[in-house]
Amino acid sequence: MTGPRRRTAGLVAALAAAASLAACSDGPGIGLGGGEVALVATTTQLGDFARAVAGDRARVRQILQPNS
Repeated sequence: MTGPRRRTAGLVAALAAAASLAACSDGPGIGLGGGEVALVATTTQLGDFARAVAGDRARVRQILQPNS
C-alpha cells in the first residue's frame, strides 16, 4: 500500500479510534458538557471531513488554516 491508499487507511484508522473513544463515554455527550463534542483536526482536509461527518453535533477546530 502506497501513496493515497496508505493515507486513506491511516485516516480511517484514526477516525475509528476516535469513534471508539467517544463511544466509551458514560454521559450523554463528551467534550463540552452540553451533548456537543469538541474535535481538533490537524489539517484542513481532516477538519472538513470531521464537519461533514459530525454536522452540528460537534465543534471542530483546525490547527492549520487554509493556504498555510
